[in-house]
Amino acid sequence: MTESRSRKVIIVENALLSNPIKRLISEVLFDNLKVPSISFTSGHMTTLMATGNTTGLVVDFGFHETTVVPVSVFEGPSSICFT
Repeated sequence: MTESRSRKVIIVENALLSNPIKRLISEVLFDNLKVPSISFTSGHMTTLMATGNTTGLVVDFGFHETTVVPVSVFEGPSSICFT
């Protein structure tokens, strides 16, 4: 096992993940595991970043559905990071 107090956590989330669920995940990680920081990031944005891009059209082919999401980076007051 590793010491969780020394690990920063990045959660790749679905765009439809609700705020109450995010709060619950944050509480468990902060209160129980004592992680120093948590960052939630969009799975669609992470896909683009893996290709070296920050703007594009992400097509996600799932088992039951296909989603098409346009992604554009906006750096400003709406950027979110929990610490």
